[in-house]
Amino acid sequence: MGARGLAWGTAMAVAVAAAACTNETTEPGDTGPTTRTAGGSGSTGERDVPRETDDGSDGSGTDGGVPETQPDAGAPATLADATGDYAVDGSWDLSAPIGGDRTIGDVVAEVLVEEAVALSGVPSALEDEAAVALDGAVGDDVRDFVDARTPDELRPGSPLMEALGELTARVRYESTLALSDDGEAVSGTETFERIYVVHDGRVHEVPLAMIAPAAPDAVSVAASWEGTSDGATLSVEPHLVEIRYGLLVLWLSHEVLGADPALAESAFATAMCTVLVDELTGGSDDLVLDLVLTDVRIGRGALVDACESALDEAASRALGLFSYDTPIEVGGDVHVGDADGDGLADTLTSTEDHGGHLLVTARPLSPRIAATFTARAR
Repeated sequence: MGARGLAWGTAMAVAVAAAACTNETTEPGDTGPTTRTAGGSGSTGERDVPRETDDGSDGSGTDGGVPETQPDAGAPATLADATGDYAVDGSWDLSAPIGGDRTIGDVVAEVLVEEAVALSGVPSALEDEAAVALDGAVGDDVRDFVDARTPDELRPGSPLMEALGELTARVRYESTLALSDDGEAVSGTETFERIYVVHDGRVHEVPLAMIAPAAPDAVSVAASWEGTSDGATLSVEPHLVEIRYGLLVLWLSHEVLGADPALAESAFATAMCTVLVDELTGGSDDLVLDLVLTDVRIGRGALVDACESALDEAASRALGLFSYDTPIEVGGDVHVGDADGDGLADTLTSTEDHGGHLLVTARPLSPRIAATFTARAR
Protein backbone atom coordinates (compact mmCIF):
# COMPACT_ATOMS: atom_id res chain seq x y z
CA MET A 1 0.00 0.00 0.00
CA GLY A 2 2.93 2.32 0.54
CA ALA A 3 3.88 2.34 -3.14
CA ARG A 4 0.27 2.98 -4.08
CA GLY A 5 0.16 6.28 -2.26
CA LEU A 6 3.49 7.65 -3.47
CA ALA A 7 2.13 9.71 -6.39
CA TRP A 8 -0.84 10.87 -4.35
CA GLY A 9 1.34 11.83 -1.39
CA THR A 10 3.78 13.84 -3.51
CA ALA A 11 1.02 15.75 -5.25
CA MET A 12 -0.96 16.48 -2.14
CA ALA A 13 2.12 17.61 -0.24
CA VAL A 14 2.26 20.57 -2.60
CA ALA A 15 -1.44 21.23 -2.12
CA VAL A 16 -1.25 21.03 1.66
CA ALA A 17 1.72 23.37 1.72
CA ALA A 18 -0.25 25.81 -0.40
CA ALA A 19 -3.27 25.45 1.86
CA ALA A 20 -1.12 26.43 4.81
CA CYS A 21 -0.72 29.82 3.16
CA THR A 22 -4.49 30.39 3.14
CA ASN A 23 -5.63 33.47 4.98
CA GLU A 24 -9.05 35.00 5.43
CA THR A 25 -9.57 38.69 5.01
CA THR A 26 -12.59 40.90 5.04
CA GLU A 27 -12.94 43.36 2.21
CA PRO A 28 -14.16 46.86 3.14
CA GLY A 29 -17.93 46.71 3.28
CA ASP A 30 -18.04 42.90 3.33
CA THR A 31 -19.99 41.09 6.00
CA GLY A 32 -17.90 37.95 5.95
CA PRO A 33 -14.46 36.59 5.16
CA THR A 34 -13.03 36.13 1.71
CA THR A 35 -10.45 33.36 1.52
CA ARG A 36 -7.40 33.91 -0.66
CA THR A 37 -5.36 30.76 -1.14
CA ALA A 38 -1.84 31.15 -2.48
CA GLY A 39 -1.93 29.61 -5.92
CA GLY A 40 1.71 29.57 -6.90
CA SER A 41 1.02 32.33 -9.37
CA GLY A 42 2.81 35.17 -7.70
CA SER A 43 -0.38 36.52 -6.16
CA THR A 44 0.20 39.07 -3.42
CA GLY A 45 -3.19 38.49 -1.83
CA GLU A 46 -4.34 41.96 -2.82
CA ARG A 47 -6.43 41.07 -5.85
CA ASP A 48 -10.12 41.89 -5.92
CA VAL A 49 -12.01 38.64 -5.76
CA PRO A 50 -15.65 37.88 -6.58
CA ARG A 51 -17.96 36.99 -3.74
CA GLU A 52 -20.95 34.72 -4.05
CA THR A 53 -24.38 36.21 -3.48
CA ASP A 54 -27.33 34.54 -1.78
CA ASP A 55 -28.36 32.90 -5.06
CA GLY A 56 -24.98 31.14 -5.37
CA SER A 57 -23.60 33.38 -8.09
CA ASP A 58 -20.47 35.47 -7.76
CA GLY A 59 -22.28 38.75 -8.26
CA SER A 60 -21.08 39.06 -11.85
CA GLY A 61 -24.51 38.46 -13.33
CA THR A 62 -23.74 34.94 -14.52
CA ASP A 63 -23.79 31.56 -12.88
CA GLY A 64 -20.07 30.90 -12.76
CA GLY A 65 -19.02 31.82 -16.26
CA VAL A 66 -17.43 34.99 -17.55
CA PRO A 67 -19.30 38.20 -16.69
CA GLU A 68 -22.42 39.05 -18.70
CA THR A 69 -21.03 42.54 -19.19
CA GLN A 70 -18.56 41.75 -21.94
CA PRO A 71 -16.47 44.12 -23.99
CA ASP A 72 -18.50 45.85 -26.68
CA ALA A 73 -17.65 44.01 -29.90
CA GLY A 74 -17.57 47.33 -31.72
CA ALA A 75 -16.44 47.57 -35.32
CA PRO A 76 -14.86 44.48 -36.92
CA ALA A 77 -11.08 44.40 -36.84
CA THR A 78 -8.69 42.63 -39.15
CA LEU A 79 -6.52 39.81 -37.84
CA ALA A 80 -3.35 41.86 -38.36
CA ASP A 81 -4.72 44.36 -35.88
CA ALA A 82 -5.09 41.61 -33.26
CA THR A 83 -1.37 41.25 -32.64
CA GLY A 84 -0.49 42.16 -29.06
CA ASP A 85 -0.96 41.18 -25.44
CA TYR A 86 -4.37 40.55 -23.86
CA ALA A 87 -5.66 40.11 -20.32
CA VAL A 88 -8.08 37.17 -20.33
CA ASP A 89 -10.92 36.27 -17.96
CA GLY A 90 -12.53 32.91 -18.61
CA SER A 91 -14.15 29.79 -17.25
CA TRP A 92 -14.35 26.09 -17.99
CA ASP A 93 -17.18 23.67 -17.30
CA LEU A 94 -15.31 20.46 -16.39
CA SER A 95 -18.19 18.70 -14.65
CA ALA A 96 -19.24 16.18 -17.31
CA PRO A 97 -17.18 13.18 -16.09
CA ILE A 98 -18.30 13.73 -12.49
CA GLY A 99 -21.96 14.06 -13.34
CA GLY A 100 -22.03 10.78 -15.28
CA ASP A 101 -22.68 7.26 -14.07
CA ARG A 102 -19.15 5.92 -14.45
CA THR A 103 -18.03 4.02 -11.35
CA ILE A 104 -14.83 2.65 -9.85
CA GLY A 105 -16.13 -0.77 -10.84
CA ASP A 106 -15.98 0.33 -14.48
CA VAL A 107 -12.34 1.36 -14.04
CA VAL A 108 -11.35 -1.91 -12.37
CA ALA A 109 -13.18 -4.06 -14.92
CA GLU A 110 -11.53 -2.29 -17.86
CA VAL A 111 -8.02 -2.61 -16.44
CA LEU A 112 -8.54 -6.20 -15.28
CA VAL A 113 -9.67 -7.32 -18.72
CA GLU A 114 -6.78 -5.58 -20.48
CA GLU A 115 -4.18 -6.92 -18.04
CA ALA A 116 -5.54 -10.47 -17.98
CA VAL A 117 -5.44 -10.77 -21.76
CA ALA A 118 -1.90 -9.37 -21.86
CA LEU A 119 -0.69 -11.74 -19.10
CA SER A 120 -2.23 -14.81 -20.69
CA GLY A 121 -0.07 -14.77 -23.79
CA VAL A 122 -2.98 -14.42 -26.19
CA PRO A 123 -1.68 -13.95 -29.77
CA SER A 124 -1.74 -10.27 -30.69
CA ALA A 125 -4.12 -10.93 -33.59
CA LEU A 126 -6.69 -12.26 -31.10
CA GLU A 127 -6.23 -9.78 -28.25
CA ASP A 128 -9.14 -7.49 -29.14
CA GLU A 129 -11.54 -10.40 -29.64
CA ALA A 130 -10.37 -12.03 -26.42
CA ALA A 131 -10.83 -8.76 -24.49
CA VAL A 132 -14.41 -8.41 -25.74
CA ALA A 133 -15.12 -12.03 -24.83
CA LEU A 134 -13.57 -11.72 -21.38
CA ASP A 135 -15.50 -8.54 -20.63
CA GLY A 136 -18.68 -10.28 -21.71
CA ALA A 137 -17.89 -13.23 -19.46
CA VAL A 138 -16.83 -11.45 -16.27
CA GLY A 139 -17.11 -7.67 -16.76
CA ASP A 140 -20.46 -7.19 -15.06
CA ASP A 141 -19.47 -9.43 -12.16
CA VAL A 142 -16.28 -7.44 -11.60
CA ARG A 143 -18.15 -4.14 -11.71
CA ASP A 144 -20.79 -5.35 -9.28
CA PHE A 145 -18.19 -6.79 -6.89
CA VAL A 146 -16.18 -3.56 -6.76
CA ASP A 147 -19.15 -1.17 -6.71
CA ALA A 148 -20.68 -3.06 -3.78
CA ARG A 149 -17.51 -2.26 -1.81
CA THR A 150 -17.11 1.34 -2.97
CA PRO A 151 -17.44 3.94 -0.19
CA ASP A 152 -20.76 5.77 -0.33
CA GLU A 153 -18.95 9.10 -0.83
CA LEU A 154 -17.52 7.92 -4.17
CA ARG A 155 -20.76 6.66 -5.68
CA PRO A 156 -22.44 8.62 -8.50
CA GLY A 157 -24.95 11.06 -7.09
CA SER A 158 -23.46 11.15 -3.58
CA PRO A 159 -23.34 14.54 -1.80
CA LEU A 160 -19.57 14.70 -2.40
CA MET A 161 -19.87 13.97 -6.12
CA GLU A 162 -22.76 16.42 -6.47
CA ALA A 163 -20.73 19.15 -4.77
CA LEU A 164 -17.71 18.37 -6.95
CA GLY A 165 -19.90 18.59 -10.01
CA GLU A 166 -21.02 22.07 -8.99
CA LEU A 167 -17.45 23.20 -8.31
CA THR A 168 -15.98 21.87 -11.56
CA ALA A 169 -18.82 23.41 -13.55
CA ARG A 170 -17.40 26.84 -12.63
CA VAL A 171 -13.61 26.69 -12.80
CA ARG A 172 -12.45 30.24 -13.49
CA TYR A 173 -9.14 31.59 -14.63
CA GLU A 174 -7.15 34.69 -15.46
CA SER A 175 -4.40 34.55 -18.05
CA THR A 176 -2.22 36.60 -20.34
CA LEU A 177 -2.40 35.94 -24.07
CA ALA A 178 0.36 37.12 -26.41
CA LEU A 179 -0.66 36.99 -30.10
CA SER A 180 1.60 37.42 -33.13
CA ASP A 181 0.78 37.50 -36.85
CA ASP A 182 2.96 36.56 -39.81
CA GLY A 183 0.46 37.75 -42.39
CA GLU A 184 -1.15 34.37 -42.99
CA ALA A 185 -1.54 32.74 -39.60
CA VAL A 186 -1.66 33.77 -35.98
CA SER A 187 0.14 32.06 -33.12
CA GLY A 188 0.11 32.82 -29.46
CA THR A 189 1.03 31.78 -25.97
CA GLU A 190 -1.47 31.85 -23.15
CA THR A 191 0.00 31.84 -19.64
CA PHE A 192 -2.39 31.15 -16.78
CA GLU A 193 -1.89 33.43 -13.80
CA ARG A 194 -4.76 32.32 -11.63
CA ILE A 195 -7.19 29.37 -11.55
CA TYR A 196 -9.86 29.38 -8.87
CA VAL A 197 -13.34 28.35 -7.73
CA VAL A 198 -15.89 30.08 -5.52
CA HIS A 199 -17.57 28.05 -2.79
CA ASP A 200 -19.82 29.36 -0.02
CA GLY A 201 -18.69 32.92 -0.65
CA ARG A 202 -14.99 32.09 -0.53
CA VAL A 203 -12.49 32.11 -3.34
CA HIS A 204 -10.16 29.13 -3.42
CA GLU A 205 -7.12 29.47 -5.67
CA VAL A 206 -5.69 26.28 -7.09
CA PRO A 207 -1.90 25.92 -6.58
CA LEU A 208 -0.61 26.27 -10.12
CA ALA A 209 2.62 24.46 -9.30
CA MET A 210 0.55 21.41 -8.34
CA ILE A 211 -1.49 21.14 -11.54
CA ALA A 212 1.31 22.25 -13.88
CA PRO A 213 2.56 19.56 -16.29
CA ALA A 214 4.55 16.79 -14.64
CA ALA A 215 7.82 17.89 -16.18
CA PRO A 216 11.12 18.96 -14.62
CA ASP A 217 10.98 22.53 -13.31
CA ALA A 218 7.39 23.03 -14.53
CA VAL A 219 5.74 25.53 -12.20
CA SER A 220 3.16 27.18 -14.46
CA VAL A 221 0.32 26.30 -16.80
CA ALA A 222 0.53 27.53 -20.39
CA ALA A 223 -1.01 26.77 -23.77
CA SER A 224 0.03 27.44 -27.35
CA TRP A 225 -2.44 28.85 -29.83
CA GLU A 226 -2.45 28.44 -33.61
CA GLY A 227 -5.14 29.87 -35.85
CA THR A 228 -6.27 31.55 -39.03
CA SER A 229 -8.48 34.55 -39.76
CA ASP A 230 -11.76 35.01 -41.59
CA GLY A 231 -12.65 38.66 -41.37
CA ALA A 232 -13.33 39.49 -37.75
CA THR A 233 -13.11 35.86 -36.58
CA LEU A 234 -10.07 34.01 -35.34
CA SER A 235 -10.39 30.25 -35.84
CA VAL A 236 -8.28 28.69 -33.09
CA GLU A 237 -7.08 25.14 -33.62
CA PRO A 238 -7.72 22.66 -30.78
CA HIS A 239 -4.82 22.90 -28.34
CA LEU A 240 -3.92 21.25 -25.04
CA VAL A 241 -4.20 22.96 -21.68
CA GLU A 242 -2.34 20.63 -19.34
CA ILE A 243 -4.09 21.34 -16.08
CA ARG A 244 -3.81 17.76 -14.66
CA TYR A 245 -7.53 17.31 -14.14
CA GLY A 246 -7.24 14.42 -11.71
CA LEU A 247 -5.10 16.44 -9.32
CA LEU A 248 -7.46 19.39 -9.66
CA VAL A 249 -10.43 17.19 -8.68
CA LEU A 250 -8.51 15.63 -5.79
CA TRP A 251 -7.46 19.06 -4.49
CA LEU A 252 -11.01 20.42 -4.72
CA SER A 253 -12.45 17.41 -2.90
CA HIS A 254 -9.92 17.68 -0.08
CA GLU A 255 -9.11 21.37 0.33
CA VAL A 256 -12.50 22.84 -0.55
CA LEU A 257 -14.99 20.12 0.41
CA GLY A 258 -13.01 18.44 3.20
CA ALA A 259 -13.15 14.87 1.83
CA ASP A 260 -10.52 12.27 2.67
CA PRO A 261 -8.22 12.22 -0.39
CA ALA A 262 -7.28 8.59 0.31
CA LEU A 263 -10.85 7.23 0.15
CA ALA A 264 -10.23 5.14 -2.95
CA GLU A 265 -6.77 4.07 -1.85
CA SER A 266 -7.98 2.73 1.49
CA ALA A 267 -11.18 1.13 0.21
CA PHE A 268 -9.77 -1.76 -1.81
CA ALA A 269 -7.24 -4.27 -0.53
CA THR A 270 -5.59 -6.44 -3.16
CA ALA A 271 -6.27 -9.42 -0.88
CA MET A 272 -9.89 -9.29 -2.04
CA CYS A 273 -8.73 -10.41 -5.49
CA THR A 274 -8.60 -14.04 -4.37
CA VAL A 275 -12.26 -13.85 -3.39
CA LEU A 276 -13.22 -12.11 -6.62
CA VAL A 277 -11.37 -14.56 -8.88
CA ASP A 278 -12.86 -17.54 -7.03
CA GLU A 279 -16.28 -16.10 -7.85
CA LEU A 280 -15.35 -15.51 -11.48
CA THR A 281 -13.90 -18.97 -12.10
CA GLY A 282 -16.17 -21.00 -9.82
CA GLY A 283 -13.03 -22.46 -8.27
CA SER A 284 -11.60 -23.65 -11.60
CA ASP A 285 -7.99 -23.16 -12.64
CA ASP A 286 -8.90 -21.06 -15.65
CA LEU A 287 -11.60 -19.47 -17.77
CA VAL A 288 -12.16 -20.72 -21.31
CA LEU A 289 -13.17 -18.09 -23.88
CA ASP A 290 -14.84 -19.39 -27.02
CA LEU A 291 -13.58 -17.20 -29.86
CA VAL A 292 -14.60 -17.46 -33.50
CA LEU A 293 -11.70 -19.64 -34.64
CA THR A 294 -10.28 -21.03 -31.42
CA ASP A 295 -10.55 -21.23 -27.66
CA VAL A 296 -8.42 -19.11 -25.32
CA ARG A 297 -7.68 -19.97 -21.71
CA ILE A 298 -7.20 -17.25 -19.09
CA GLY A 299 -5.46 -18.79 -16.08
CA ARG A 300 -6.47 -18.16 -12.50
CA GLY A 301 -3.04 -16.71 -11.70
CA ALA A 302 -3.31 -14.24 -14.56
CA LEU A 303 -6.72 -13.15 -13.31
CA VAL A 304 -5.45 -12.60 -9.76
CA ASP A 305 -2.46 -10.59 -10.99
CA ALA A 306 -4.70 -8.58 -13.32
CA CYS A 307 -7.12 -7.88 -10.47
CA GLU A 308 -4.33 -6.61 -8.23
CA SER A 309 -3.05 -4.34 -11.01
CA ALA A 310 -6.57 -3.02 -11.58
CA LEU A 311 -7.12 -2.22 -7.90
CA ASP A 312 -3.73 -0.51 -7.72
CA GLU A 313 -4.69 1.54 -10.77
CA ALA A 314 -7.98 2.64 -9.19
CA ALA A 315 -6.18 3.48 -5.93
CA SER A 316 -3.72 5.67 -7.84
CA ARG A 317 -6.46 7.75 -9.49
CA ALA A 318 -8.23 10.76 -8.07
CA LEU A 319 -11.29 9.39 -6.25
CA GLY A 320 -10.61 6.08 -8.01
CA LEU A 321 -11.77 7.52 -11.33
CA PHE A 322 -9.51 10.12 -12.91
CA SER A 323 -5.87 9.85 -13.94
CA TYR A 324 -3.88 12.65 -12.35
CA ASP A 325 -2.39 13.97 -15.60
CA THR A 326 -5.57 14.25 -17.69
CA PRO A 327 -5.45 17.47 -19.78
CA ILE A 328 -8.17 19.43 -21.53
CA GLU A 329 -8.26 20.43 -25.18
CA VAL A 330 -9.94 23.65 -26.33
CA GLY A 331 -10.37 25.57 -29.55
CA GLY A 332 -12.96 27.16 -31.81
CA ASP A 333 -13.96 30.56 -33.15
CA VAL A 334 -13.07 33.80 -31.38
CA HIS A 335 -14.53 37.20 -32.29
CA VAL A 336 -12.01 39.99 -32.79
CA GLY A 337 -13.47 43.40 -31.92
CA ASP A 338 -12.64 47.08 -31.88
CA ALA A 339 -14.54 48.42 -28.90
CA ASP A 340 -13.32 52.02 -29.08
CA GLY A 341 -13.56 52.34 -32.86
CA ASP A 342 -9.97 53.42 -33.41
CA GLY A 343 -9.35 50.84 -36.13
CA LEU A 344 -7.27 48.57 -33.89
CA ALA A 345 -8.44 45.34 -32.30
CA ASP A 346 -8.76 45.56 -28.54
CA THR A 347 -11.16 42.75 -27.57
CA LEU A 348 -11.39 39.00 -28.06
CA THR A 349 -14.56 37.09 -27.21
CA SER A 350 -15.20 33.35 -27.46
CA THR A 351 -18.15 32.40 -29.65
CA GLU A 352 -20.74 29.70 -29.05
CA ASP A 353 -18.74 27.05 -30.87
CA HIS A 354 -15.63 27.62 -28.75
CA GLY A 355 -15.08 24.65 -26.44
CA GLY A 356 -13.35 21.32 -26.36
CA HIS A 357 -12.87 17.97 -24.67
CA LEU A 358 -11.72 16.67 -21.33
CA LEU A 359 -9.37 13.88 -22.39
CA VAL A 360 -10.27 11.31 -19.75
CA THR A 361 -10.49 8.70 -22.52
CA ALA A 362 -9.90 8.43 -26.26
CA ARG A 363 -10.76 11.73 -27.96
CA PRO A 364 -13.87 10.49 -29.86
CA LEU A 365 -15.37 9.35 -26.54
CA SER A 366 -14.16 12.23 -24.37
CA PRO A 367 -16.81 14.43 -22.74
CA ARG A 368 -17.32 17.88 -24.20
CA ILE A 369 -16.51 20.94 -22.11
CA ALA A 370 -17.67 24.53 -22.33
CA ALA A 371 -14.86 27.09 -22.48
CA THR A 372 -15.78 30.79 -22.52
CA PHE A 373 -13.66 33.91 -22.17
CA THR A 374 -13.34 37.60 -22.84
CA ALA A 375 -10.05 39.45 -23.31
CA ARG A 376 -8.97 43.09 -23.46
CA ALA A 377 -5.80 44.42 -25.00
CA ARG A 378 -3.28 45.52 -22.43
